Amino acid sequence: MSKLAKKIGIAMLGPPLAAGELERPLVGQSEAIILDLCMRGNRLPHLMCCVSIDEIDSLAPKRDEDSSEGKVAKISVLLSVIEGIKDVSNLMFFSATNRLHMMDEAFLRRMSGKFFVGRPSADARKRILDGIPKTILQPHIIKKLATATTNFSGAALKSLTSAITVHYIAEKRREENYEMTEEETLILADRTARQYQLYLGLDTLPRLLLQNLDDQRQLSKMNTENQQNPSVNPTIVTTQPCLPPRPTFSTILETKTVGEQVSPGNNISVTPSARFHLTDQYRFTGKIIISFQDRCVRMEMIQTNNKRHVIEDKLIETEQSLQQLLERITSYGNDRNVQLLQLIDLNLLSSKGAHEEKKIFETLKERYDECMEYKRSMIIYDLDSLIGVNKSESESSMGTSVSSSVVNQSIYIYVTSRFREAKVEAPRTDQKLTIERWAIAVIRDPFLLKKFTADVDFTLTDEQLNEEKEEQRRATDILLCAKCKDHYIEIENKMGACNYHDGFVYDNLTLDLIKHKTSEVIEILNREEYIAFNEPKRKDEMDRQKGRFKYICCHGTVQIGGGFNGCKKGKHGFGKMKKINQRVDSMEKDVINMWEMACFDNTEYNRRLTNLIETRKKPQPT
Repeated sequence: MSKLAKKIGIAMLGPPLAAGELERPLVGQSEAIILDLCMRGNRLPHLMCCVSIDEIDSLAPKRDEDSSEGKVAKISVLLSVIEGIKDVSNLMFFSATNRLHMMDEAFLRRMSGKFFVGRPSADARKRILDGIPKTILQPHIIKKLATATTNFSGAALKSLTSAITVHYIAEKRREENYEMTEEETLILADRTARQYQLYLGLDTLPRLLLQNLDDQRQLSKMNTENQQNPSVNPTIVTTQPCLPPRPTFSTILETKTVGEQVSPGNNISVTPSARFHLTDQYRFTGKIIISFQDRCVRMEMIQTNNKRHVIEDKLIETEQSLQQLLERITSYGNDRNVQLLQLIDLNLLSSKGAHEEKKIFETLKERYDECMEYKRSMIIYDLDSLIGVNKSESESSMGTSVSSSVVNQSIYIYVTSRFREAKVEAPRTDQKLTIERWAIAVIRDPFLLKKFTADVDFTLTDEQLNEEKEEQRRATDILLCAKCKDHYIEIENKMGACNYHDGFVYDNLTLDLIKHKTSEVIEILNREEYIAFNEPKRKDEMDRQKGRFKYICCHGTVQIGGGFNGCKKGKHGFGKMKKINQRVDSMEKDVINMWEMACFDNTEYNRRLTNLIETRKKPQPT
């Protein structure tokens, strides 16, 4: 600060100070020192003067009902000399802080210039790491290290380059032909990340990449053994090393062939990050949903006709958890030159001691505001751990029903509103001015996936659109049940909703027990009822005969009129023929006839009828 002031011709009223140097034990002493320091500017009325204070947030913290009188007094003194009643017109403040969100708003408004110094972007990290001589690190390791150092500050990168250089020199003295491997580099990066408290979730990114590297090698070794010895473990399914992308995605993902030839001395291992690349020639909306249920990544983009479209990329076998997804996500960030990557999950809230709702929202806002300070940032939400889904089961005569609901509704509303704010601006001539704020939601529960996709207005894939249309059809189309002759909709079709007979009808007054279809018997009984009404002489005869028709399944009497009560309970629809059931206004007779023919040809019931006939034909004992 002092060098800058001297270079531009500004007089320093004192040496550069840390905020802690202005603290005094007695009440009022700190305020007096601040006031005396600032009032020195009045002695040089024709010269611009400045005061340089580091960690200014401790002098001007945010004021609330819990603020102590000492903190408020210091802020009031600072505000009085900056455009206040004791304004020093020729005084400038040079200050620095790492916690802008915790500073007093009135103080920030009076600061005419605010300059944000963020963390290095992917390109900047690559340029810094390129300073390491190629004799120490090979280019492909430096490229991998640029991914592993996501969220590293400039100081952390400087410390890492020094650690790599010292480690190489020490090992070179022991072994003349020593070459640094990717694993050793990631271990050094992990130590640096722990030193600077650069965690993603429970662990550092270099450690997670190292674990993923081990998992991929174990999987590759297992697949090789299975191919050589398929009979050793036939239940293990080997996966293709590179999944063929969909036609709509093939132009966006730049894939690298897994089986490419590499010299043995290079120590190159083809990892998933080598296949996950998003080119900047397509315009994305900045919204990504990763579904463990569907095992895919869905990215929303804008086509040339300004219509939104979704592209999918399948997850690989080793990507089973959020921690294993971070390599893929950081690769996305490198492709878009992202400067900051934030992971919002339950581990973050626990580490911050955010157990109450107020503290939770303070933590969420702090992380989101930090992302907003960068032109290119990426924020990841682990929805299942942040929000949670409550599932309850209820038993009834209709079967088991499951209902799901969101547990933390307030956090859910906050995350959905922030997810909608993700955006990627159209490319400009100067790419440094393009704002890209990405939001990624990682979801496991199918109910939460469906609800979140609808609430954030995320574009649906063709498969999801077809499923939605099918669900709407199941909720609105009225179908005819061939078994109970009742109408229903598929979404309410539960066990026990249908009462029916699954056997044919036989005439109990004939010696051969003649078989009939149910519809034929209904026509016969209706005709006999008509005869009994119009011919009173035959009424007694008709009444004696109307109970002769029996169901073979339960030997119940066929009746007309009243409700239809069957001996079986189940779901509406005719088994595999359920999709043939049409609307009420078409093909009813054909559907009913198919069901009755199935009942008519039932092998078990035909055997039962044969036994009845044989029993009836046997001579009765006298």
